[in-house]
Amino acid sequence: CTLRNSSKEQSVEFRTLQALQMAWRRNQFHDVHQILSQDFEHPEIYWAIGARLFTQRGRTQWSLEELKHGRTYALKCMWEDIHFRTLVQANGGLVSAQSIQALDMSNANLVECSRWYTISYALMLHHRDSKTAISDIQTLQRLGTWLQTIPNIQEDPWTSYAEFITATLGEEVDWRYVDNVFQQIGVLDQVLAFEHIVLYQRYIDQQTFCSVNPKDWVMLPQTQVQRLIRGQSVCPSQ
Repeated sequence: CTLRNSSKEQSVEFRTLQALQMAWRRNQFHDVHQILSQDFEHPEIYWAIGARLFTQRGRTQWSLEELKHGRTYALKCMWEDIHFRTLVQANGGLVSAQSIQALDMSNANLVECSRWYTISYALMLHHRDSKTAISDIQTLQRLGTWLQTIPNIQEDPWTSYAEFITATLGEEVDWRYVDNVFQQIGVLDQVLAFEHIVLYQRYIDQQTFCSVNPKDWVMLPQTQVQRLIRGQSVCPSQ
């Protein structure tokens, strides 16, 4: 996140961020929400953090509820931008790629929120197995590509991940393109290797996918392992 310059603001921000980090490490999520609901002078700083924390947790735990929290904080964060707010209101309350691309790119917190919005919402659609939400999918895929054009985050693996996770949405997927994007991510975490199996290998190499032993992934939350088991329910040997 980007902090403010005055010593007074920095002091307040430091104490708030310290309390937020402590509550998060202790899994005191109610307290995290309480902290993030305070009346801040520059709330996008904190909402950007909330968007990242809950999106990452929702992805790891494969929790739709946590992903929703991540998306909500990303939206609250972007709502602070007058250009975004005006375009969304003019569009009947619907978020478009154009409204997000109108954000003030000099504000690093807004840039972060646009990325976590893209990732959280894409993961929500994957969680719901929503392949026919064509308008939302197209918007997210435009955003996934657009994020790669922002200089300050181009080298961040989460930016490439955003493109990967949006490119795997829908019924008509360019799997060669998906594979190329996946290779650009590099090292991220253990969940990424698992996602490569359930989001890519499952569709381009069913024989290999069906041979994956769920027991090899017991280090992940059971909710993740169940994704694999459900996918393998159509395998001949299952």
